[in-house]
Amino acid sequence: MDWAAIVSWVRERQGLKQAAFAHLMDVDQATVSRWECRKQTPCLAIRNKLTQIVAQMDPDQDLAMLDEHLANRQDAIAGELKATLLTEIEGAKATAELLTAHLASDTALAGALTARLASVESSVEGIVTEAGAAEKH
Repeated sequence: MDWAAIVSWVRERQGLKQAAFAHLMDVDQATVSRWECRKQTPCLAIRNKLTQIVAQMDPDQDLAMLDEHLANRQDAIAGELKATLLTEIEGAKATAELLTAHLASDTALAGALTARLASVESSVEGIVTEAGAAEKH
């Protein structure tokens, strides 16, 4: 059950601000905010209270409005999730591009170091060969 949507719908349906609704539910405004932001779920006693409030409403009109409210909330959440995922994907792409550039740079550096090492080895071999030839004479 989407208690966040139900809490906000019941509160808005009654035309109440969070503070007034909190007073009605015998909690503080921050608790109502946490419910509506899905950071906390109402306890069983509050859920029972909400169920009683919904039961007293005009079923046909209010159920249709609740369905619409829930659909709107789901659409909003889906939109927020999509935006967050797109942002995360863009960040991952940027990181991948940066890592690819670093890898190419590291590969080029490794190639240059390998070539330099081969040059040094060749020079050392030449020196060793010359030293050996000099000792023979």
